[in-house]
Amino acid sequence: MGKRSKLSKQSIDKTNKNDGGSDDGKPVKDCNQETTATNDKLPHQEAVSSRDSTSTLAMTFRSLVPPLSPGVLDFLDKKKFYTMTPVQEATIPIFLQNKDVAVQAVTGSGKTLAFLIPVVERIRQKKFAKNQIGALILSPTRELAMQTWRVCTELCQAMKLTPPLLLVGGGSSSGSAVNHRPVTEDLKTFQKEGSDIVIGTPGRMEDVLTRYSVMDVSD
Repeated sequence: MGKRSKLSKQSIDKTNKNDGGSDDGKPVKDCNQETTATNDKLPHQEAVSSRDSTSTLAMTFRSLVPPLSPGVLDFLDKKKFYTMTPVQEATIPIFLQNKDVAVQAVTGSGKTLAFLIPVVERIRQKKFAKNQIGALILSPTRELAMQTWRVCTELCQAMKLTPPLLLVGGGSSSGSAVNHRPVTEDLKTFQKEGSDIVIGTPGRMEDVLTRYSVMDVSD
């Protein structure tokens, strides 16, 4: 019983100390008040922190002005691309204003979508003649041209645009491997489908434009 009473007294003493008392009779800080005061500052501190962090966060595709088309946004959502990379944030708004842009960025920085998104957005707003090209995209190598073509094909599908035409050395491609079909077959496809976007390598494009008169690239 004595031991149990002693424990009870210690509990009472601790309670009294928390209520403002101390062993020497001097008042002590109310722990509950101090905690409350600290908590009262947290919402303000968090709000400031949120504002500071928001200012450094990447811009989202859905916050662009003018806004992107629903088809483009659906494509980006499926790819789980919600925020823009620095090169995209710097160039897409300028592209959408129909201004000239020169960009230099490292591999993997998002350059492909930085120009493909504005390309399809501009093309959807204009009607082209069947043999007229809305966009000509040149890549230094066949592999890069094929990569761009694949992404562009998906974007065009999302936008319900005619698929892009691929013109590269060694033939054209309908998949991951080049099928080495003659360029004349590719041009027949172009005449049949009326592709608004042509993606190719400089050598093949020069060959097509100098030997065949099926594409109008005057604009």
